[in-house]
Formats: sequence, structure tokens, C-alpha cells
Amino acid sequence: MTTATTANDDTTRNNVLLDIFASSKPLEDVVRNHGITIEQLCDWCEAPDVQERAQRLLNLCALRTKLRLAQFRLDAIETLNRLARGDTEITESQRKSAAQLLRTRDHHLDPEPMTQTTTTTTATATATSTNDDTPSPQSPTTTDHQPPTPLARIQQQRNARTRNQRTRYKKRKSA
Repeated sequence: MTTATTANDDTTRNNVLLDIFASSKPLEDVVRNHGITIEQLCDWCEAPDVQERAQRLLNLCALRTKLRLAQFRLDAIETLNRLARGDTEITESQRKSAAQLLRTRDHHLDPEPMTQTTTTTTATATATSTNDDTPSPQSPTTTDHQPPTPLARIQQQRNARTRNQRTRYKKRKSA
């Protein structure tokens, strides 16, 4: 990476980036394998085009993780369906793993878009600046409301069941 031809070589740049991204490779190995210093690697990583590539790679990995998680959830649903149909070959460990996988949240894979946050902030500022009791037409509850996803609905139902169980427990305890 010390020469202009090496710095512009897309194959080398991709290989360095992939080596950095590989969690099993220490940075010492990356530096040694590509014949550069750690300072050169740090400077290279701060370049805007490398930052863009790294961000695209992160987006790709997040997408890949989401797709794999979706497939694993389908497998977990199938495992629980087989168990419900009376399959005796499914172990307790498999049942627990499948149930836990379905409870796994993946909200960190979907960062909120900036436009949605800006709309909510603007609508809140408009509603508070008018100082009247009439709701603003730009109220976040009317414009930003999204129907819950199936997993969010399941979580809401689970939370409602938990609240109901706590209420019943408190009533029994106080009686």
C-alpha cells in the first residue's frame, strides 16, 4: 500500500478490508500479510472511500444476518410444530433453543431512518409551540403510526399475558 499502484488496486483494497473485517484475524496478521505498517493501515482506514466500503460491508453483513436469522426462525417454528404434533425425537434442549430463538430481538439490525426521527421532532415542536388544546395535524400519533410487525404483535401479547399473570398473583397474595 506504499505505492500508488498498490493503493489503487481494488483487489488489494478489498482483501485488506476483508482481512480487517474477519474477526478471527489479529491486526498484526493483517499488517504483516499485506506488508504495511499499523500507521499506514490506520490512515488507509480513515479514507472516505474506504469508510464508504466499510459501511457497505456492514450493511451487507446486517442483511445477511437478518436473512440467516429469518431462516433459523423458520426452522425453530418447524421444530416447535413437530413437537406440538407429538414428535418424541425433539429434546428439551432443542425445544428451549427454538423458543429462545423466537424471542430473540433483531431491532439492532434495522436502524431507524433519519427522516422518521426528523418528522417526529418537527411534529412535536409544532404541537407544543401552538399552545392550544387542539391536536396538530402533524401529530406523530396520526402520521408516524406504523402497524406493528408480527414479532412486535407477539411481544405485545406476551407482555399483556405477563401483566395479567402479575395482577392475578398480586390478587392471590393479597387475599
